[in-house]
Amino acid sequence: MVLIVTIGGEKYMVDVGFGNNCATAPLLLQEGATATAIAPSETRIVRESIAEFTDPNQKIWIYQIRYNPESKWLPQICFSEVEFLPQDFGVMNFSASQSRTSWFTQVFVCTRMILDQSGTEIIGQCIMLGKEVKERLRGKTEILQVLETEEDRVKALAKYFDMHLRESDIQGIRGMTSELK
Repeated sequence: MVLIVTIGGEKYMVDVGFGNNCATAPLLLQEGATATAIAPSETRIVRESIAEFTDPNQKIWIYQIRYNPESKWLPQICFSEVEFLPQDFGVMNFSASQSRTSWFTQVFVCTRMILDQSGTEIIGQCIMLGKEVKERLRGKTEILQVLETEEDRVKALAKYFDMHLRESDIQGIRGMTSELK
């Protein structure tokens, strides 16, 4: 599911909730439209078929990213322009948050975009994924901290993301597969 908005008669994909490879600005819903994500990485949208389709003539939008102009384009998500209904969201949300095979129940992830000094350009991001906190600035990645316990994670959320959890939030991950033990 992505958000598609119409501005001045043109449609744009607006999806900032995808994670560390998400679009950082609205992307024109046009074949081959490209944009800089977090330099030097770029994003684009193409209209193609996917291997899972039994009818190769069916085409959908595919959001792709490449990490620099020399690297190959990597597909991230695909979507159609069919309207998403509340019932669709309910089923999807339930499955993503409850299924034992869902990536979202296996790994804890948090991202924060890093802006330049003027506050106008995204130059990197801070990512907590599993047991690591990483910072990506202008295409270079550095591990800031390796987390060993849930207490480490709670402290790192406060330090790197300015997220201060209530005790009930902290207890909410106990017993989950993504709990750090």
